[in-house]
Amino acid sequence: MKNQSINYREIKRKSRFIGSGCGGVGGVGKTTLTVALVDYFRQRGIPVRLFDAESEPKPHGRLKNYFPEAQVIDIHSKSSLDEMARSAIDEKVLTLVDLPAGAGPELFDWIKGPIRAFKRNRVPMTFISLLTSAPQTLTCVLRWVLALEEMASDDIKIDHLLVKNHRDPGLFRHLESEAGKAFLETYKPGIIDLAGRESNIYSMLEGKDLSPVTALELFRAAETDLSARDRLGKLDDTVTMSHIEEDVDQISQEFDKVIHLLLPEADDSTQT
Repeated sequence: MKNQSINYREIKRKSRFIGSGCGGVGGVGKTTLTVALVDYFRQRGIPVRLFDAESEPKPHGRLKNYFPEAQVIDIHSKSSLDEMARSAIDEKVLTLVDLPAGAGPELFDWIKGPIRAFKRNRVPMTFISLLTSAPQTLTCVLRWVLALEEMASDDIKIDHLLVKNHRDPGLFRHLESEAGKAFLETYKPGIIDLAGRESNIYSMLEGKDLSPVTALELFRAAETDLSARDRLGKLDDTVTMSHIEEDVDQISQEFDKVIHLLLPEADDSTQT
């Protein structure tokens, strides 16, 4: 797997806030993308504080299921918001939140407080939006972008990263619409691709609360560790793991292209 050389000592006491899954309605791959990003950071030894703001109660498939150390936050609780803000401001840690689904007023009111705090303390921010071939996903993305613009200011820039999820066949023609072109021209987001994945494999990963990289690690250990083999179950298969490894490599190469939007310092000083 391709690893970019990063000066970790330079980033350990600097922060960035990443909001992942803007505008993501159910099924667009919001948590799949967030889990892949956490895997990416961990493979490279980049410390990150995780928050799970998913509002829908479910036994599997949320960030905390994959990474138990993720802190669940309630968008109606001020103390949860304060904890998230402190992570990036006081503790100076790369802070990643898996955002709730949707693009409504309540959600925007919730994020407004932390953004104001980040602006005052000059914490760089990146918001990651997901797009599928369905035109309505662009509508959700644009709602988020316009709401964030109202919260931003001239001296604090919010970076945008657009992820095109190729889970379904189809072209992203809505990006060629007048609204799509205006978005690309005005905000100049980073753009990467999330390749289509085998849905049955990712259903099994979700059911076992395993991130792709965790599954690969267990597979390597399974030759000598029966507990790892038991944890994998039907995933303990060479062909299945080849698919997962290809997926990890693909999205890692995409993240490499926009590393400046993901690290605490958005410049070349983090490179060695």
